[in-house]
Amino acid sequence: WDAHVAPWLQLFVDRAPAVTPFIIAVASAASAAALLLAYRRNRRAYRILIVMIGLVLTLFSFWFAAASFWTRSFFMLFTGSFCLFAPAWLGLTFIHRHGSRIVFTLFGAVFALYVLGIAVVYVFQVNMLEYASRELQSKLTYSRIVIESTLEQSQAAIENTAANPSVVRAFAKKDTETLSGIARGFFDTNTALHRLLFVAANGDILVYYPLTNSITVRNVAFRDYFSVPVATKKPYVSDLFEARTESPVKTIVFATPVLDSSTSVAGVVVGSLELEGLGVKLQEITAGLSGE
Repeated sequence: WDAHVAPWLQLFVDRAPAVTPFIIAVASAASAAALLLAYRRNRRAYRILIVMIGLVLTLFSFWFAAASFWTRSFFMLFTGSFCLFAPAWLGLTFIHRHGSRIVFTLFGAVFALYVLGIAVVYVFQVNMLEYASRELQSKLTYSRIVIESTLEQSQAAIENTAANPSVVRAFAKKDTETLSGIARGFFDTNTALHRLLFVAANGDILVYYPLTNSITVRNVAFRDYFSVPVATKKPYVSDLFEARTESPVKTIVFATPVLDSSTSVAGVVVGSLELEGLGVKLQEITAGLSGE
């Protein structure tokens, strides 16, 4: 059974948007035929059927409203209300011909207002959707620029630090006091990165900053962000990975080797960018709170 029926079900699911108008047309035609037949042969069945249709349409109007399809919701609500009122229409009797004329005139005016209301809601909805689409596209473009600029600035900051003569001399002497001072000054102008490591040529961490971000390992020789720059003597950007800290976070690492006067690797400068902080920035952009 599954082998024969499942492909047809999957085909229907894949083509649902295309067949929806057809399904609506068939359901409307079937409902109209059933109402006409019931009206001619059994008025009680007609009343029950049209009330049921009115209730279904009213429920659909709430569903469309929840999905922000205001035009469809308005149409379903009005049509459902008309269906619910239709049984009472059968019981109306007019003593004078002028009464029926007045009633039909009033219903015509209500119908005209209904059409006008749908048109107004439709125009409003289209304009809102266009505005939302432009706003979303603008935020996506700006978010991409923020991500790219943050990555480029972070990589440039690490490369410039590794090329700093003071850093090269401090690595040669393993002067942790000087390196600590440089690390503190680094974050005065580079706020995107969350952690800075000065790693000796053997993989031992000489200095890390900020000190509040404690680390769980003291040697990172096994890490790609150390071994690759040492082997290639070129800057390295890692893939996304989970840093081994007290509270693991998704991180991207930028690493650049420190080369001495003989172009030997004296150590590696490592900077980590935690996605949590970048995610907060993107959320601010999405919510329109960045003020930029």
